[in-house]
Amino acid sequence: MLQAKTPAKFIGLFALTSVLMAFTGILAAIPMRVSRRVFGRVPFWFSSLGLAAAFFAMNALDKGVLALLLTVLVGVYAEVEEHGEGVFVSGLTAVCSSLGLTAVAATLWLMRSGSSLIAQTKAYAALLVEEVTKANADVQIDVDTLVRTMPSAIVITLVLALGMALIWDRVVSALFRVHRAPVTVNEGLRAFALPDVFVWLTTASIFAAYFKHGNALAETIGLNVFYTMVALYFFQGVAVIAQGFRTFKVGPVWQMIWAVMIVLQFYAVAFLGFADFWIDFRSRFQRRPQAPESRAWPRD
Repeated sequence: MLQAKTPAKFIGLFALTSVLMAFTGILAAIPMRVSRRVFGRVPFWFSSLGLAAAFFAMNALDKGVLALLLTVLVGVYAEVEEHGEGVFVSGLTAVCSSLGLTAVAATLWLMRSGSSLIAQTKAYAALLVEEVTKANADVQIDVDTLVRTMPSAIVITLVLALGMALIWDRVVSALFRVHRAPVTVNEGLRAFALPDVFVWLTTASIFAAYFKHGNALAETIGLNVFYTMVALYFFQGVAVIAQGFRTFKVGPVWQMIWAVMIVLQFYAVAFLGFADFWIDFRSRFQRRPQAPESRAWPRD
């Protein structure tokens, strides 16, 4: 029998959040999502903001900022979701709220320090490139390009964090033996689709980013929009694959194997999501005769 609201389980989820925040960053959004859904808004906000404050107190500014952004991301998503909105509207509101917090915090910090935003961004980008180069000398990253695409990098980080939190919610809930998300949540994830206008926005961003028109501003905007669209269509591609798993009754072992392949073929999965606008894979899946249901874990 599941006992959802025991203090020990809340402490366990908080400990997992702290460890993942310290060592992996965005994966901490997964236990944060479970904690918010199971224990409610007050314990979630107090514990998550306390974790961010602890990182700031330890002078781990990057971890503190990320903890604060993920707190807003997961918290706002849950609030909008509880008002009856779907995955897209809830996610869009949550990401925009986190971006708004980023803009306000950056503005206040720059006003206080008197620093230049471009100079600080270049300094951070140079430090990041140096760390990546140390880890893998074969990777070549241009600092100026990284600075230009920093806005999309922030958006993609938030989108990936939220996507993983929603996808792995039920698995972490099963591990901690707390109430899993309703089946309707998984149905909403499998039905996730971007509005049609995003296809034309993506097409316009490709033209702006890669056509030799000589406009640097248009190229920068195009690159940021294109990279963001790739991340969003990746999750639409994942939704198509998840519906395919359900239609063809793919077992849990093969699902894990395919999950690894999905991560390795990021752009291919994003293209699958983009092509879904014309092909509508999930409607085609639903018209297929259903095979006998097989056991899978965790069950819907």
